[in-house]
Amino acid sequence: MKDELADLSAEQQLRVARCINRVPFHTLRSGGNDYPVGLESVHIERFMSGVLEFSIKYLRWDDAFSRHVLSGKVKAVYGERPWFLKATPAGIFPPYLVFAEVRSSKAIGQKIDDFSSLIVVWFMDELPGSLLAELTEQIQGIDWGKWAKDVPCD
Repeated sequence: MKDELADLSAEQQLRVARCINRVPFHTLRSGGNDYPVGLESVHIERFMSGVLEFSIKYLRWDDAFSRHVLSGKVKAVYGERPWFLKATPAGIFPPYLVFAEVRSSKAIGQKIDDFSSLIVVWFMDELPGSLLAELTEQIQGIDWGKWAKDVPCD
C-alpha cells in the first residue's frame, strides 16, 4: 500500500489517509483476499418500542415488513449504504437493535482512493459488557467481498 500511495498526489494521499485512518481489529477473508476491518461507528437503539400500539403481529419477524423497517432505519442513520443482517430473530424481537459500520482500508475494486464499507445489523437481548468482543463475534464469517461495497473517499 505504501508504494501505491507514492504515486498519488499530496491531495489524494491526504484523502486516502483520512479514509483509512482506523485501527483494524479483525481480518475477514473473502475470495482469497484478506480485508483488515475497523469499526467506524456503532448505533444502538431500543427496537420496536411502542409496537403494541401499532400491531401485535409485528412483534415477530415478518420478512418483507421487517426488512423494510430495518432498511429504513439503516438509511436514516447511514444513508444509502450496503447492510447485512447477521441473523433473523426467532420468536419475539429482542429489545436492542445494533448497527455497526465496519470499514476496510482495502477496496474490493482496484481504486486506491476507495475503501470498502458494510453496515452489520444484529439484535441483542441485553447490552454487552464488551462491545468490541460482541462486534468481533457478529462479523465472524461475513463474506466481505460479497456484501461490502467500495466507497470513494471525499
